[in-house]
Amino acid sequence: MPTMILKLIGKKTIYAAALFATLFNTANANTDLECPQYLNYTKYSEIKFKDSAICIISNNELAKLILINNKHPESRIENSTLIEPSEVQEKTVHLEHIGDQANLYFEHSKNTYLIAIDVRNRKLLYATHTMKVPGLKEDLADSELTLRTENSTLNSANLKDITKDSLFNKNKLTISSETKLKITSPKAYLLDSPTAPSPTKMYLIKGDEVSATEYKDGKLKIRYTTSKGKIIEKWINISSVL
Repeated sequence: MPTMILKLIGKKTIYAAALFATLFNTANANTDLECPQYLNYTKYSEIKFKDSAICIISNNELAKLILINNKHPESRIENSTLIEPSEVQEKTVHLEHIGDQANLYFEHSKNTYLIAIDVRNRKLLYATHTMKVPGLKEDLADSELTLRTENSTLNSANLKDITKDSLFNKNKLTISSETKLKITSPKAYLLDSPTAPSPTKMYLIKGDEVSATEYKDGKLKIRYTTSKGKIIEKWINISSVL
């Protein structure tokens, strides 16, 4: 009888050890998931999650954004239309790990493009275009005007073939929040609507302060308060504040 008990215990111990090893190896596989290495490509940037990963690889001719996921091992996403090899070479593009998402940045002196990606569920969360604009006062630092991609565009986007133009085209953006700005052009003629064929005779001059409340197709809806307290709401070309 003691011998039989020992045999049973031995079998259970072996089974438990095998089960633990399987679970441990699976956990490690999830944690160690990483983007593949391609011949003639260099891995430029990578972010690893528990069960997914995202990376940028490139050579002199092509740059790829790659997403892999243990939930969808058979359908790896590779995008070769979003990033230019020159952006990798000049280091104007990079990935950032924020919580459960990956932020893809394209940073230039006056413009920053951000694409937030849910790597696990393989979808876009949001996309923004932030522009540096002159501060309200001469001695103040630059201000920022941020436009965001409309939800309808994000929801219909395919990560495999998105481009900057498909996300940041001027007719697919809206203003992120009301923003105080300064007119920078000598004369900023006012329009009754963003689609008006010609401007009104009214205009603002360089240095006038306005509040931008809406954006549409390259135009900003602004609110301006005159010296007499009259409020004027019209549209201007966005170039008038850049």
